[in-house]
Amino acid sequence: ALIRAFRRVVARHESLRTVFEQVDGEPVQHILPELPIDIPIIDLGGLSEEEREAEVRRLAYEEAQTPFDLARGPLLRVKLLRLAPREHVILFTLHHIISDNWSSNILITEVAVLYDAILKGQPARLPDLPIQYADFAVWQRNWLQGEVLERQLDFWRKQLRGAPPLLELPTDRPRPPVQTFRGDYLTFQLPDDIGPAIADLAQREGATLFIALLAAFDVLLYRYAHQDDISVGTPISGRTHRATENLIGFFVNTLVLRADLSGEPSFRQLLARIRDVALDAYAHQDVSFEMVVEAVQPERSLSQSPLFQVMFTLQNVASEAQVVSDLRIKPVDAHSGTAKFDLTLFMQEQDGRLSGALEFNTDLFDRETIERMAGHFGELLKAIVADPDMSIARLPMLTEAERQLLLVEWNRTDAPFPDHLTLPDLFEAQAEATPDAPALHFRDETLSFAELNARANQLAYLLQEKGVGPDDIVAVLLSRTPEAVIALLGILKAGAAYLPIDPTYPPERIRFMLEDSGAKIVFSNQYSVFSDQAELNTEHLTDAPAAEFASAPASSPEVIHLDELNTEHLPTTNPTRAATPDHLAYVIYTSGSTGRPKGVMVHHRGVVNYLTWVQQRYPVAEGQGSPVHSSLSFDLTVTSLFGPLVAGRPARLIPEDAGIEGLTEALRREGDYGLVKITPAHLELVSRELTPEEAARATHAFIIGGEALLGEHIAFWQRHAPHTALINEYGPTETVVGCAVYQAPPDRDFPGPVPIGKPIINTRLYVLDQHLNPVPIGVPGELYIGGVGVARGYLNRPDLTAERF
Repeated sequence: ALIRAFRRVVARHESLRTVFEQVDGEPVQHILPELPIDIPIIDLGGLSEEEREAEVRRLAYEEAQTPFDLARGPLLRVKLLRLAPREHVILFTLHHIISDNWSSNILITEVAVLYDAILKGQPARLPDLPIQYADFAVWQRNWLQGEVLERQLDFWRKQLRGAPPLLELPTDRPRPPVQTFRGDYLTFQLPDDIGPAIADLAQREGATLFIALLAAFDVLLYRYAHQDDISVGTPISGRTHRATENLIGFFVNTLVLRADLSGEPSFRQLLARIRDVALDAYAHQDVSFEMVVEAVQPERSLSQSPLFQVMFTLQNVASEAQVVSDLRIKPVDAHSGTAKFDLTLFMQEQDGRLSGALEFNTDLFDRETIERMAGHFGELLKAIVADPDMSIARLPMLTEAERQLLLVEWNRTDAPFPDHLTLPDLFEAQAEATPDAPALHFRDETLSFAELNARANQLAYLLQEKGVGPDDIVAVLLSRTPEAVIALLGILKAGAAYLPIDPTYPPERIRFMLEDSGAKIVFSNQYSVFSDQAELNTEHLTDAPAAEFASAPASSPEVIHLDELNTEHLPTTNPTRAATPDHLAYVIYTSGSTGRPKGVMVHHRGVVNYLTWVQQRYPVAEGQGSPVHSSLSFDLTVTSLFGPLVAGRPARLIPEDAGIEGLTEALRREGDYGLVKITPAHLELVSRELTPEEAARATHAFIIGGEALLGEHIAFWQRHAPHTALINEYGPTETVVGCAVYQAPPDRDFPGPVPIGKPIINTRLYVLDQHLNPVPIGVPGELYIGGVGVARGYLNRPDLTAERF
């Protein structure tokens, strides 16, 4: 009975008997007078229920992957899977060239009606077909030409002019150069009250449920891609004439619905925009998508579909299952394992309830990403029906679980640290604990902790005699020598903040930093960087030639030459602590690459928190301390200099004239450093100079910062020094050296950037949009940093501080 029913449907619809042969290299349709249809039966009754379900899925997938022979046919295949005496699965596989979704429903309905009639020995009651598909195709081709065709094409040329060629959704992997169409799908159910509420909103605004759901989908894409010009494809039945209603054939067309989401409209306002776009598109639906592509001539690429990469469709289902006589027919979820586009949202409305499925390209997206996306779509719909007048840019879309994860769970970083202490307190405690241990190495010179502490104390007393105190700024214009370190510690012990200035900076930058900071004193050496006259020996900048300092401030800082200074008469004991944890420890100027350089004011509390993290999480107390090879004007030095000093290990100062070769030689000669703070560029240079054996014993850890870290920078060390910790430390100057860290596993390849990881202790990280809403996992946004390590602000820039902090 089933075979006879199918054969009668095939006899009734010419499209099911059509094949496509090549004639002179062109496809030509040929309608066969008859086409026998057989239905193989596969008995799965001997399998367990779990095995049966798995086999049904496997056979369905296999069917979908099996190609058709367009020239010979048939372009319709049917298989019957017997699960039990009264339970079967029937697989229909049709080539899209002869069918569409509407046609599939006709096919199933007619087979069911004919099957029932045959069983009962009754005539089937099916409406006569006034035309066949070929009649429609001929009519359409004759009608859609000349002025009618040109008018429709003109509409699409104007409508799609200047549309972005690609919707830049954030993907889990880079887009491959050629699409593979590998896909998967995910189903989801919306709360029962969402369907009626969104339908009611649409009706009140003179729109349809389709338009309302499309508008909501556009908002989701807008929030994911940060694009306000979005094109989405949608299928349209193409059955504009009553005579085509009951025909099986390929009538469906694809429309491009281009949405303008600019200006942060409310959802109600956007709904009106989308309604107008859809109505205009419906009025010009007859021209095929392929002709639109040809007319618009978009930028083409094998890696993406033209005009749109995301599709939306809504299906209205009258009931869950058809019942014919004693036969109950219901659809079974199956998927072809393909995805025609990057992403397709299928929505289904049944008895007022909404459900959906997301089909996605598995080259681009992971299933977990799509699961989150489905959750965000549901949250958006809830927010829309709750307040359709809210700006689409502010509609909440995170699930409660994701908000908890992003805002709370991933920011549980509270940890005890000595927040009552300052940086000098940490150093003095270590100097007392290990007075005779080496603290500084420079060329052939070594200073013990006791010697370094005593000389810094003497300098601190000198500064205090000169009236220097908390939050005063003292500049250090010195090369990388023990005197420079003594100056830094002496300034801190006096209660002031140090301002490191690289002597190699251009004179105009040095002048700017001194003037802008209002530094009271400058520590320098005998040679003057303020004049071409090497023998110039001044105590004040105003003594320099007028031509050099036309823009010098009215009150210039005092210059103290450390190589001439005699402090032997001053006490060597620790001075009384003058600064509190909230006073400034240092001021470091940004590069000025994005405007005028800014002095970042960093307080002791933030520095102590960071150094506590360094001692807890980095192997700074192991091995031979740390080499210092970066300029004092970079906050990398805070890690490589103060890190070992507060942990009782020495810092080796690499002479500036030694360059990167000096660091390489130190790693080769001494090795076994606790940590090396380094930029990615320098790390790569060092890797070219060391042998694998030398690299393996160079250091316990590389703390890498200052620039974006790529996998290529660490590949050598992963391979040849697998026991060396490779730690990507991220942090702007405004947050005390590093606020986030990630240790790269030795066995993981990084084809691109290495992650910046998670926040250090007492630090919070958020990725937010322009309205300070947290963005979903995987969606781009701006990084916002909170916690103890955030600096006080920009020196003398209250306007910029208010904007950025």
